[in-house]
Amino acid sequence: MILSKSEIEKEMLNRNIILTELFEDEPLENCDDHFKQIAECSIDLHLGNVILKAKKETIDFKKPMEFERIVTRYGESFILQPNNFYLLCTKEIVFTTKFAQRLMLKSSIARNGIMHTLSGLVEPCFNDVITLEVTVTNPTIIYTGMPFVQVVIEEIKGEITEYNGQYVGTPTFEPCPSKIYKKLC
Repeated sequence: MILSKSEIEKEMLNRNIILTELFEDEPLENCDDHFKQIAECSIDLHLGNVILKAKKETIDFKKPMEFERIVTRYGESFILQPNNFYLLCTKEIVFTTKFAQRLMLKSSIARNGIMHTLSGLVEPCFNDVITLEVTVTNPTIIYTGMPFVQVVIEEIKGEITEYNGQYVGTPTFEPCPSKIYKKLC
């Protein structure tokens, strides 16, 4: 079951969904600020300021992929180029032990030719920014801090165990490249 706006707000007030904006000293306790990010059945998230641009090379799943790391200031622009692969991230962390999250590119962003290759399930207890896998059809100017994706909050039936996947650990606060090579070696 997908949570509605009123259910998301209720769960945020009960601290079952915690929306933390990065580069703030602490989670925003004023839920009114975060309520502005809630649509009818999703939460809007913004672009973070770290961009990983894949280096042009043959991809070998038994080796880590190489990226150029680019850091921008919030509100600064960056041009995504066609025929390149980028890892972007959200500016916020949406932490919950009770729900799963489905990530979707905002339709207003997708309608401008940005493609998110979407590994869109966020497990309960995941505690970091969300990595976005992106390509574009034309040179496209993006701005860090702009609304970019949305998460739909979904109820889980049955017992929930804590996320213990390969991306668990200390939050990095930036996009995380694939770690599949660790399983294949």
